[in-house]
Amino acid sequence: MVAKIQNNYWSLSLVLLVLLTAIAISFGISSSTNPSQLANAVTADLAITAPILYLLLIRRTNIPNITVVPCFIVGLLIAHVVLPPTDRELLTFLTHYVLPGIELLVVVFVGRNVWRFVAVLRQNGTKDIDRLEVLKKSTEAVLGIGLPARLLSTELSIMYFGLLAWGKRERQSESHFTHYKKNGLGAVIALWTMVLAAETFAVHILLMKWSGVAAWIASFSSVYLVLLFIAHYKATRQRQSWIDQSGLHLRYGLSGNVDISPERIEKIHLTSRTPRDLDQLVKLGHAFESHNLIIELKEEVEVERMYGKKERAKALGLMIDDRDALEQLLL
Repeated sequence: MVAKIQNNYWSLSLVLLVLLTAIAISFGISSSTNPSQLANAVTADLAITAPILYLLLIRRTNIPNITVVPCFIVGLLIAHVVLPPTDRELLTFLTHYVLPGIELLVVVFVGRNVWRFVAVLRQNGTKDIDRLEVLKKSTEAVLGIGLPARLLSTELSIMYFGLLAWGKRERQSESHFTHYKKNGLGAVIALWTMVLAAETFAVHILLMKWSGVAAWIASFSSVYLVLLFIAHYKATRQRQSWIDQSGLHLRYGLSGNVDISPERIEKIHLTSRTPRDLDQLVKLGHAFESHNLIIELKEEVEVERMYGKKERAKALGLMIDDRDALEQLLL
């Protein structure tokens, strides 16, 4: 294990050396007799040589080959920072033509793994599939377990639930629990959408007088935020929490996943208030969402948030449609 870790560090060190050398050379572009040719050489080192070297160095390690994609993107970003705007011929070609093709291939690879994973589940008799769990396992199969996989699975889940997933799912069994019937989240999302739409239009008009790029970035950010809200709302209508022999498995929309063993549960509070004496209370929903149940714990648990963020909690607040039934099964 130590040898593998050391080999991984050596691989990253050599790639970093190539990147630093290319950056150092870029400072001499303005004084060069042929700046365009030198800029293309720097771009090639940053976005082509470094990723290829990285791929060759990791091919016999436990690092997924697909991680060469982030290395390529980092090279492009560095090139955009260090190169003069007038000498970016190769960089423009790679950004406009090569990068979209690579992104499409990554999506195809993830889609293939999603299809295979769902097919295996159905062959094993699993009919009710948690789409978010499928996306997570599929991206991990492509990118490995780490931050890139968590980021990609979050983005794919926002696209899937925001644009494709429709309808709702009733309780699969007496040990499953829904979250959407009493939270009033639909009205809150509708209000936020109207406010953001009006604000985005006004801000876009004002920013257009200063910078068209800034105006469109602000508008895109608002649209993305609305899509995120909608995706979370639709995910709460389709994802369910459940209890089995191993404990309580909470799956609250896109914002909170946590597994709790029975011996960790101290007390169940059937309340929509927030007791002041509770330490490290974490709501599984967003800040603007209400709760009707608080699970007090004997020790900390780790809550998985969007984009792979982890949060420690000793009490969990969430909305459960049939909270009395949950309390009876737990206690």
